Amino acid sequence: QTLYQQKRQLQTKVESLEVEISKGQKEMSGLQLMIQSYTSNPQFGDVTKFKAELDRATLKVQLHESDLYALNKELSGVNTRLEGMRRSSSVSSPAIVTHSMPHTSGVLRR
Repeated sequence: QTLYQQKRQLQTKVESLEVEISKGQKEMSGLQLMIQSYTSNPQFGDVTKFKAELDRATLKVQLHESDLYALNKELSGVNTRLEGMRRSSSVSSPAIVTHSMPHTSGVLRR
């Protein structure tokens, strides 16, 4: 697997995790709202089940964030290696410089 393929694969995983984190954060917000409502209005029912769900959702988001950090660190390493390859290839194969010669009539002058 080339570095470019590895980079693309990591980018795809990062994007997927970011979506999952966003979903988890929305779920957490909803659960926090339910907890607040049930706490303010005990007649709605027991708030304990929502607290347990919030704990699970929070843990899931934290795990995703940890995975995202690790993937971004790995992606950064791949980008650094790719940049090193680009730099070394530009140094090892310098641009060809051409010099234009003024047009001469084919007469050799001394």
